[in-house]
Amino acid sequence: DHVSAEAIIAMKNLLRKFPDRIERFIGGIGTFFRNIDEPDAKVALLWMVGEYGHVIPEAPYLLEPLIDNFAEETSQAVRLELLAATVRLFFRRPAELQQMLGRLLDAAIADASFTDVHDRAMLYYRLLQLDLGAAERILCRSEHVSGQFVEEVPSELQDRIFEEFNSLAVIYGEPSERFVKPELLQVRRVATNGNGASNGAAGHAGAGGGSDDDESDEESDEEPTAAPPPPPAAAGGGIDLLGLEDALPAPAAALALAPGASLDPAVFQQQWGALPTADSWQHRTSLSVPLEQLSARFGTRHVKTMAFGTVGDASKFYFFAREAGAADTLLLCELVVTRSTGVAAATIKATAPAPVPLFSSLVRELLSS
Repeated sequence: DHVSAEAIIAMKNLLRKFPDRIERFIGGIGTFFRNIDEPDAKVALLWMVGEYGHVIPEAPYLLEPLIDNFAEETSQAVRLELLAATVRLFFRRPAELQQMLGRLLDAAIADASFTDVHDRAMLYYRLLQLDLGAAERILCRSEHVSGQFVEEVPSELQDRIFEEFNSLAVIYGEPSERFVKPELLQVRRVATNGNGASNGAAGHAGAGGGSDDDESDEESDEEPTAAPPPPPAAAGGGIDLLGLEDALPAPAAALALAPGASLDPAVFQQQWGALPTADSWQHRTSLSVPLEQLSARFGTRHVKTMAFGTVGDASKFYFFAREAGAADTLLLCELVVTRSTGVAAATIKATAPAPVPLFSSLVRELLSS
C-alpha cells in the first residue's frame, strides 16, 4: 500500500509538470480510488479528479461515495481536497455535480469537528452564492508547475539556497541576491563586517601580550563593582524568566455605579450650574444603534438620562450617575452628537474628582461600542 501511495503522489507531481500526459493515467484512476486508504494518496487522486475530471468519464461517480461517507472521513487534508475537487468539477460538469456539491457543503458546514473544513465550506458556499463567474475564476486556477523539480535543480543552487534556509530564499527558490536590491545587500555586508572587525579588535586587545607592569596597572586602576541584584520573583512565587512582570501595568480599578440612582431635574440644573468642568473631550462615534437608543445603551451601565433632544443636525443628551458605596459622588455629563460627522463632544462635572477619569472612559466606551 505504501509503495502504491507513493506512486500515486509521484503521478500527481508528474501531471503538474506534464499535464498533456493525462491520457496515460485515465484508465487506472478508478481502480486506485477503490484500493487506496493512505490520506496523502487520496489527496493526490482527488486533485487529479478535480483538475482533469472533464476528461475522466466516471469522475463524478468516483467522488460520490466519498461525499456520502464524508462524516466517516478522519483526515482533514482529504476533506479539504474533496471540497476543492468537487467545486472545481462542478464548473465543468454542473448537471452531474450540482446535487452532490449541495450535499457535501451541507455536511461540511454542519460538521464542526474540523474548523478549517467548516470555514472552507462556508467560503465556497458564499462565493457560489455571490457570483458564479468570480467563484470560477478564483477556485479553478491551474496548479501546473512551470519549472524544474527540486531534483532537477543544479546542486550548487540548492546549496546556496540552503545556506539561507531561514529566509525567503527557500520560498522563491533562488538566492537572496536575485530578489533583494543590491544596495540593501551591501548595507547588510558592511554591517556584518563592521561588527566582526570591532569584535576582532576587542579580542586582539584583550589577548595582546602586554607586560606584567601593564597588567598590574590595569588591576590597580580597576575598582570592584557590586554584583547586579537578582531579578525580582514573579507574583505567585514563580520566577519571571522573560522579565515581563515589571512591564505589565497594574490592573485598572473598575467604576461601580449605583443601579438605583435618581436625581430631581431642579437639583441637576442647580448642580450643573454650580460645579466646575472636570473633563471635556471630542470623540468620533462608531455606534451600531440609532442615537434614539443611546439612552437605553447608557442605562445598561447604570448611567441615567435626565433629558435629550435634537435640534437640526445636533442631538444633545444630559446624563447622570452616582458612584456606589460610601463616596456617593454625583457624576454629570452633557453630550452633544453631530449626526452628519459622527463627532460627540462631552462635558463632565462631578462633586468629587476621583471617579471622573473612569466615568469619562465609560462614556467613551459606550460611544464606541
